[in-house]
Amino acid sequence: MLGLKPTTTTILLVATSPMRRTVVAQQLEALGYSVLILSDEQLLADIKQVGHYDLLVVDLTGGDAQQKLTLSAYVAELMAKGTPVLMLTSDQPSDARTWTHETLNYRIGAALRNRNAADVLSERRVRYEGLHILDPETALFSRRYFDAIFPAEIERARRMHQPLTLLLIDIANGAPQPIHAWQAVSATLLTGLRQTDMLVRFNLAMVLALLPATEAALARAVANRLLKSIEMLQLDDAIRLQINIGIATFPQHGSTPEALLSTVQHAMD
Repeated sequence: MLGLKPTTTTILLVATSPMRRTVVAQQLEALGYSVLILSDEQLLADIKQVGHYDLLVVDLTGGDAQQKLTLSAYVAELMAKGTPVLMLTSDQPSDARTWTHETLNYRIGAALRNRNAADVLSERRVRYEGLHILDPETALFSRRYFDAIFPAEIERARRMHQPLTLLLIDIANGAPQPIHAWQAVSATLLTGLRQTDMLVRFNLAMVLALLPATEAALARAVANRLLKSIEMLQLDDAIRLQINIGIATFPQHGSTPEALLSTVQHAMD
């Protein structure tokens, strides 16, 4: 069991099936959580009107197909804005034993911890507001911005006779990941690097870290530390992060932006 205090945690429960709503609410209350429940008529219109809650638990088991699609789209928007959300589903709509108390409590704890990731990314969005240099989903620097400034970073390293290292981080063997997974990984990486380092959303499945004044040996130590931090993340049961990190250092692995990017991408093979 997690070291949380369920009695201080308020959960907003939304379920597309009345039967599941009852089952899940009973289980949450048995665990000691304070539960707010929205009925069918309230599902979308009233989520915005609900006062403070710590976690939105959404059960999409059963119910109307169109309602589930609409609710899923709205929940995705909330997650993108940093709302902590736990998605549940079951093949046995009436079975409260779909999750043991320990499993459900564990998943709630993981979702609440991911709220810290949302705080980190929210602060970052405020810091760079109006500059249009961040990826909107992850709050990392955009690939377009990186491509624009990377040549200058290479030239600065050349002038100062300093190394510069790229870390290309594949978070799931090249497969795109849901937004909440990206947010958790992004926040973990941001808190594990220096202020002078740069994190970029390289593509739909990879993050690029630019480490100024960092030689290859130090970069490998940084990569190992980041790898362990990401592997410790507790995400949704359906998400399995399989991390792979490529490393390329200026000037030994390439002396131009194109050469260094090519080297770090080949290092992933």
